[in-house]
Order: sequence, then C-alpha cells, then structure tokens
Amino acid sequence: MGGCVAITSGRGGAGGNVSLTGGNSIDGTENGGSVVVLAGRSTASDGGAIELVSGISTNGNSGLVSITTATNNIGDTGAILMQTGVATGGSSGSIYVHTGTATNGD
Repeated sequence: MGGCVAITSGRGGAGGNVSLTGGNSIDGTENGGSVVVLAGRSTASDGGAIELVSGISTNGNSGLVSITTATNNIGDTGAILMQTGVATGGSSGSIYVHTGTATNGD
C-alpha cells in the first residue's frame, strides 16, 4: 500500500481553510502555475477516486461546491472541461449531474 498524506486544518469556533495555490507569474511573459490533483494508479484493480464534497452543518446549510473560471478583462476566460477517459477493454465512464432532494423547500 502506498503512503497516505493528510492535510487538515485545525478545529475551533470557525473551521480553518485549506488552500492549494499554483505559483504566480510576475514578469508578464510566463503562465501561472497549475494545481493538479491526480488520484492513484492501480495495475490490478480500480484506480483511485477524486471526490469534492462540501461540509455538513448540523444547524445550517451544507457548504457550496463551486467550479469557476477566473474573470479576464483582456483575453478569453478559461473553459470548464468534464470528460471521461478512453476505454480500451470496456465501456467509457458516464457523466452524471444530479440535484439533491428537498424535504422542506424547492
């Protein structure tokens, strides 16, 4: 088994934030740094999953999951790409978009 890495913020009155940020380009000729999240590979079973899950609240709303491209005043904004991988020995994956059910509301 490969090693585990956990990045956790502290507990307290307000939960702490965790930020992963690519480096900034300051000379105007290079791209800013990327942030890549890559799940683990397996040669004998399924590859690792990537999950983005908002926080739960016992007395309020659960947190927001947001995927947004940055605003750009000069050039184009970035695209949002969702695609499944290529399957050579089976079916390619599906893309599902679902909303949750509401018991008291819309």
